[in-house]
Amino acid sequence: MEGATSYTWELLQGKCGIWAYDNKADLMPYDTNHVIISVTGYNRCGSWNEWISFTPDHRTSNRNSRQAGAKSVIIYNLSYKQIYSHKNLIAPFDINTVNLPSGFYIIEYQLENGIITREKVYVP
Repeated sequence: MEGATSYTWELLQGKCGIWAYDNKADLMPYDTNHVIISVTGYNRCGSWNEWISFTPDHRTSNRNSRQAGAKSVIIYNLSYKQIYSHKNLIAPFDINTVNLPSGFYIIEYQLENGIITREKVYVP
């Protein structure tokens, strides 16, 4: 939307995570059913709404083992509240050992070389 200062993203149909940031959004479908998302842009003149409609050709899987070579791992909920942390990992991290309830999470790893990586995951 021309001159938009903010957007809202609303899932209308399907199963898909939406992470909005900087007037953009990352989408993570977790099944192959049709997805419809309503996007509303806001500018000084008001708002405008459009729909995004798509059918994913694959789902985002729950990958269990992560980041061999990671020194530590922290798991956050989508509000960036820390809900798990482990330092001095010896083996690849297995998300199943945390027993998280179903939902979306952000996993942050500190690798042995000091680089920090983050990924968004869905736990079914």
